[in-house]
Amino acid sequence: MLEKRPNHPAARASRVPRALTQDERRLAEILGAAGLARPAARCLALLARGGWWMAAELADAGLLTPQEVSEGTRALDAKGVLRKEPVPREGPGRPPLRYQLALDAKTALAKIESEARVALERDLELLGELRDRLAK
Repeated sequence: MLEKRPNHPAARASRVPRALTQDERRLAEILGAAGLARPAARCLALLARGGWWMAAELADAGLLTPQEVSEGTRALDAKGVLRKEPVPREGPGRPPLRYQLALDAKTALAKIESEARVALERDLELLGELRDRLAK
């Protein structure tokens, strides 16, 4: 049972981790402004602390719903900055997943920043083209 195994990942998930700090909230806002969806931005800000996280921990600390955690982790996985693995469980059913950054936090943030810069440059180029067409 979980009561007998307090260090089991499923038991740890029931503990509420510290909520987003002011710096982490600001980081999530900046990532959002750079084009990362709110759930992915909040998950990334929390995962940057290091270590493995259960979905319930990300939801509790990031003030996210389970669906938002799923959406956020899928987005980070698609960007290649997330590592996930199943947690062994006793009994039937699909095992829960735990998550951590696949890269160190600095490298993961640099990768997201680089993608945002490329998207911004593309948008600015298109804006210039539209401005030129309207000026004719």
